[in-house]
Amino acid sequence: MTGPRAGDRPRAVITIGVFDGVHLGHQMLIRRVVERAAELGVEAGCVTFHPHPEDVLRPESDIPHLGALEDRLEAIRELGISLVEVIPFTWVLARETPGQFVDRLLTRFILRELWVGSDFALGRGRSGTPDRLARIGMVRGFRVFTVPPVEWGGEVVSSSRIRALLAEGRVEEAAELLGRPYRLRGRVVPGDGRGRHLGFATANLAVDERLCVPGNGVYAVWAVLDGEQPRPAVANVGLRPTFDGSTRSIEVHLLDFADDLYGRLLAVDFVARLRGERRFGSVDALVEQIRQDIASARLLLAAGPPHARA
Repeated sequence: MTGPRAGDRPRAVITIGVFDGVHLGHQMLIRRVVERAAELGVEAGCVTFHPHPEDVLRPESDIPHLGALEDRLEAIRELGISLVEVIPFTWVLARETPGQFVDRLLTRFILRELWVGSDFALGRGRSGTPDRLARIGMVRGFRVFTVPPVEWGGEVVSSSRIRALLAEGRVEEAAELLGRPYRLRGRVVPGDGRGRHLGFATANLAVDERLCVPGNGVYAVWAVLDGEQPRPAVANVGLRPTFDGSTRSIEVHLLDFADDLYGRLLAVDFVARLRGERRFGSVDALVEQIRQDIASARLLLAAGPPHARA
């Protein structure tokens, strides 16, 4: 039987992983799957997990994630994947043997090839290495291929490296490893209204507490409201020390925009760090600095967004 499907199961080349951040290394692997599927005349598939395995296996580790699930799936599909399977990650799944997990996949796909990173492992005790999966594939009827890691600046591109850069506020370097600006997405919720009193209305962004938030400071960003076109903006991440703030917040001032934002979905793409957060001796000094921040952001964002993402 030929063709991309047999009954309800698609014939496919697939890859498996968490793909936290969908960074340059993930992108190379996914693009290879898309290319190979086209060569074989089958579908390109990606299997990922939610919640993040770390949240289940090591909840005390509190490792922040590089974006919400919807951002991860959007980035994967943008690379040309036609089938995305999100498998709920549970302790039951974690205890499965590699053979049991492969059988789970084979209920969903007629698997022609499986592509993974060279350091990939799955299943009980991480025993499902590429070599083990290749042996299983010889019996189950599919081949296994590995892709080496991508290096940038002499070091391997990894989700942990990107998290470290973001924690230091180095969003431009993080964007190089991601292949796009880092994005946070959330609802606009009421704040203390102080920005409006200063003459710079801000949207107080509520994000999932499990997401990685860049280090405290002021950033030039692109703001995307409800999937509309990106708007230039300035974001402040931190405690607002001039007003003795004690709760970390993300406040976004959209340039040349005056509509009510409460309750709307706002995505923020971090382009560049303008300065660190600091205490000012007076409100007037803070206002003057905000004006300078806005002017700097206008210059940085004048060329327009690198590409529009809904």
